[in-house]
Amino acid sequence: MSTKNETTLVLLKMSKDFHKRLKMAAAITGQSMTDIILSALEAWQSCFDSSHLPNELTLKSLKNIEEGKNIFEALSIEDLFKKAGL
Repeated sequence: MSTKNETTLVLLKMSKDFHKRLKMAAAITGQSMTDIILSALEAWQSCFDSSHLPNELTLKSLKNIEEGKNIFEALSIEDLFKKAGL
């Protein structure tokens, strides 16, 4: 019988570069690498929740992407904000 506190160990293979970026993100945010991965998996899982449906703006954006419309390249975050009108 399973309990809430029961855990399982999972081994992940990732590139050294990805591991380095994950480790830096953990240090910057004060979280463990496990916490970051679990948070990402929980967010991913919520996408499969039936109450999580894309809104009209998201659907329009996805259609534009599929049709290659309104796509631009940004060279920096400042450039992105400028081109997005933010």
